[in-house]
Amino acid sequence: MSVVIVTGVPGVGKSTVMAAAEEYGYKIVNFGTTMFEEAQKEGVANRDDMRKLAVEDQQRLQKQAGEKISQMGDVVVDTHASILTPSGYMPGLPEWTARALKPDV
Repeated sequence: MSVVIVTGVPGVGKSTVMAAAEEYGYKIVNFGTTMFEEAQKEGVANRDDMRKLAVEDQQRLQKQAGEKISQMGDVVVDTHASILTPSGYMPGLPEWTARALKPDV
């Protein structure tokens, strides 16, 4: 089982990497979508509402999403380098989330 993480700013070539990985049989997983699916279980109606959650709640959801993705098999995770929140920018893939994903290193 392989978990590969691709992150970066717009225009860096993530989509190109994703397309190539898919050709090699990897499933492409969008981290934000998985995180939102976890948030919906707690009554969050849309992505904008998720972005407005307290930082602690967002961090918990990031970890939950990472744990869920780590069980999906061979995947390439598409994620942003940072997320704009009402409190400012927070890492899109902080250390605790990377650990939960258990990527191949």
